[in-house]
Amino acid sequence: MKYYLFVFPNTHSAIAGQKHLEGKIPFSVMPTLREISDSCGISIRIKEEHYSDVRKIFENCNDMEGFMIFHVESEKGKTTAEKIYTK
Repeated sequence: MKYYLFVFPNTHSAIAGQKHLEGKIPFSVMPTLREISDSCGISIRIKEEHYSDVRKIFENCNDMEGFMIFHVESEKGKTTAEKIYTK
C-alpha cells in the first residue's frame, strides 16, 4: 500500500489542514507513524492520486507553515516513510 502523509509541527496546523481539505479532497486523519518523529502526532493521509492537489492547497495557505510530506509504503508488515518535501 502506498500513500502520502502530511505531517504538522503543531496541532493548530493539523486542524487548519483538515479545514482546508474538507469537502474538496478525501483524506483521513491518523496518528503520525513511529518512523516519523518530528511532528505534533497528528497527520493527514491521502491517496497518491490527490498529492498534487493537496500540495497546491497547502502551499497557498498562510496558516500551513512547517508541514512535511512523506511518501509511505507498507508491505508485509514493513513500513517505510521517505520525506519528500518540507515547507
